[in-house]
Amino acid sequence: MRLLRLTSLLAAALTVCATLAPTTVSAQTITACSADRSGTLYRVGIPGAPADCTKSSHTKATWSTNGSAPDIVVDSTSVSAPAGTQFSGSVTCPTGYTVIGGGFESSGVPTTVGVWTSRPHYYTTYSFWQVRGYNSGANGYSMKIQAICMKRP
Repeated sequence: MRLLRLTSLLAAALTVCATLAPTTVSAQTITACSADRSGTLYRVGIPGAPADCTKSSHTKATWSTNGSAPDIVVDSTSVSAPAGTQFSGSVTCPTGYTVIGGGFESSGVPTTVGVWTSRPHYYTTYSFWQVRGYNSGANGYSMKIQAICMKRP
């Protein structure tokens, strides 16, 4: 009887331990292509997406969600758009990364603020995202510039 109780207790303890043990989640591999001139990043090789890059000039990248050092980083900075002036700002990728996308965002900016450039800088090694524009309004505004950077092989 004592052996039966001990066996039942041991079985219950093992069941609890198995239930509380950490679970392993498989890493997901993501494949995408970057249109170098526009900075557009699009997924490939999944249902509903192209099987491969749509142009030979696009750069293909594959990365894993396994928690290792990031192959893709997003960096940002703020830029002022003073009243009645042109403004310019950029975000530089970390060393060893190249820009594959980017843009800008702001809240409450009126139609008096126009952006004519939001792109990777073509004349370098694509190491930063540039935004330029003009604020014709009477008030100054702030904008956030973002760059999506990919680790170079």
